Amino acid sequence: MTWKTLLRPHAKALAVGLLAVIGETIADLLQPWTLKIVFDNVLKSGSLKGQGWLNQLILSTVGTNRLAILKFAAVAALVIAVAGAVCSYWEKYLTTSVGQGNAR
Repeated sequence: MTWKTLLRPHAKALAVGLLAVIGETIADLLQPWTLKIVFDNVLKSGSLKGQGWLNQLILSTVGTNRLAILKFAAVAALVIAVAGAVCSYWEKYLTTSVGQGNAR
C-alpha cells in the first residue's frame, strides 16, 4: 500500500484540517495587532493621527474617540480569540479522527 492509497479516503478531512491550521496561524499572528491599536491610539498622549494603513483604517472606522478605539480593539481581540479557538478545535478534531481512522 502506498501513502496515496491510505490518505485518499481522508483527503477531505485533511484539507479542512489544513485550512483550520492556516486559520489558527493567522489568528495567532493577529493577536498582537489589538495591543498595537491600544498602545498607539489609546495610551499614547498627543495626536491620534498615526502613520500607516492600520491607524488610517482605525481612524476611518471608529474615529478619534479613544473609548471607541478601545472598544474596537476589545471586540477585535474577542473575534480573533474565538476564530483561533474554533480553528484549533477543528484542527485537533479532524487530525485525531483521521489518525484513529474515524473520518470519512
